[in-house]
Amino acid sequence: MSEIKKNLVNILNKYYVSILLFILATIQLMVVIKYDYDGLVVDERIIKLIMTFIYGAITSMVIRNMIDKKLSYIWYLVTLFLMLVVYVEFDFNDSFQGLSYLITCFLTALLFLVVPFRKRDEDSEYYSYRVIMSLVITGICYSLLILGIFLIMGSISILFEIKIQEYIYIQIALFILGCLMPTLFLSIIPSSDERKEYPSLIKIIVMYLILPMLSIYTVVLYAYFIKILVEFQIPSNMLGNLVIYYSLISIFVLYFIHKMKDNKWVTNFINIYPFVLIIPMLMMLISFVIRIGEYGFTVARYYALICFVFVSISILIIKLKKKVKYIPVTLSILLLISIFGPLSATNISKISQEHRLKKVLEANHMLVDDSIVKSDHLSDEDKRKIYDILIYFDNYYDLDDISILPDDFELEDVEEVFGFNN
Repeated sequence: MSEIKKNLVNILNKYYVSILLFILATIQLMVVIKYDYDGLVVDERIIKLIMTFIYGAITSMVIRNMIDKKLSYIWYLVTLFLMLVVYVEFDFNDSFQGLSYLITCFLTALLFLVVPFRKRDEDSEYYSYRVIMSLVITGICYSLLILGIFLIMGSISILFEIKIQEYIYIQIALFILGCLMPTLFLSIIPSSDERKEYPSLIKIIVMYLILPMLSIYTVVLYAYFIKILVEFQIPSNMLGNLVIYYSLISIFVLYFIHKMKDNKWVTNFINIYPFVLIIPMLMMLISFVIRIGEYGFTVARYYALICFVFVSISILIIKLKKKVKYIPVTLSILLLISIFGPLSATNISKISQEHRLKKVLEANHMLVDDSIVKSDHLSDEDKRKIYDILIYFDNYYDLDDISILPDDFELEDVEEVFGFNN
């Protein structure tokens, strides 16, 4: 019991800022649930505060894992600054801003896996495995605890005829998730200095289940590649998505097993498999180049290309660097580029789709000095292209983002501006 108490005190001393921010976010979220149940309008600033506190909690965990306690006050100021940036910059009513926020949280959490190894020769795969297992154990404990509490509350409600409002169940689930589970998760994470072998069960699952399934799936893909080459077919639209999932899972597996050379089968797999991935990656690239050539960049296609770049760099890291701790760093950098700056997913997709629109208009002599001249001689295909682009901007961005459109343009103005009625 004293050992558990000592461990809990150490966790609270080290991560008290993160735990406090999780608690603050949880309390506010519980209030929002009650407001929503009562039919009251929730102030947007409360939602922004909740999201800011959650991001601050994740960031402070990473920073505290990175620096000495004597310098912690400096880095907590950095955490405060980053929280301020999130509060000011992110608009959570915008779906893409929401996606950007989730990606920002994810890439920050990724750094938790590698920052302890930034100045060390050791690799991060075993520590990553233990962190993920700690997360799984925390999830199992949370599920069992919630199940037990809900069964008890349900029994009390039925046996004693006491009506328990639905929102109370949600609030209890949130309280346990946000106030108790972070402490449990942090308390069972091992030290980054701990070096042990994977459990025998994990090795058996890898050797006799995961690796054979990956090998069989690889054979299926290569058989399909031979088929389309023999029949001179264009790759299926689904091929790119299937190869993305396949390649990401492959890199995930290689990340964890690259030093698991217990027998000849695993050793050969680790040595050969990165080269085997090259052909599926090339086919995926061809498939997406065809789609991008026809329909331009969308956010989905942008992230598909990010996946291609990430897997390609990861293969090089595995074969040349031999240090897989650089793989999460690579993913974090690519995700950071995809969110902020001129190469972000939203910026590239906007530029690409507007370029497509201009190309269609120029081909039909409808663009003069960046002004649209309506025409009644458009083909049905070009009408569809124009309207699809307008719908894309209307659904995901703003029609005002298209520089060549008149001010205050609406979809109802298509006939007046372009000369055709959808």
